[in-house]
Amino acid sequence: MSLYDPVTLAYIAGCLDSDGFFTIRRDTRSMKAKSRTPTHVAMVGLRQVTPHVPHLLCELFSGHLGITKPTAERGRDMIGWHVTARQAAVVCEAVLPFLRIKPDQARVLIELQARKTLGGRGRVPDIELAERDRLAVLVQTMNKRGV
Repeated sequence: MSLYDPVTLAYIAGCLDSDGFFTIRRDTRSMKAKSRTPTHVAMVGLRQVTPHVPHLLCELFSGHLGITKPTAERGRDMIGWHVTARQAAVVCEAVLPFLRIKPDQARVLIELQARKTLGGRGRVPDIELAERDRLAVLVQTMNKRGV
């Protein structure tokens, strides 16, 4: 059972379907510094030209707000919001019943976070690292083909 209002979640899901992203960032910085395996971080975010939805997302799910300068000559600033890791999975679980365009991406992020929770801390076994890499490639492929 969700702690959030279903109408608000449906609205947020529509915004994430259109202007949001669901991805997995593969971070290799720890490999160089501490001889560890790469980390895989689930990320959910959204960018819009008006602040209403990013602020609503931040109010409901916490996260980070920021402003991105336009790349187009006559473009407008974009207000962005994103969450990572466990909080990204919380967002995915909350909006999943309402997503129409990106539910598969949300499921992949939920699966990644569940695997990380079960795995504990320390060096990740090669077989688990391969599975996390597979999930990262899977979500990237889904995003490229617009699914």
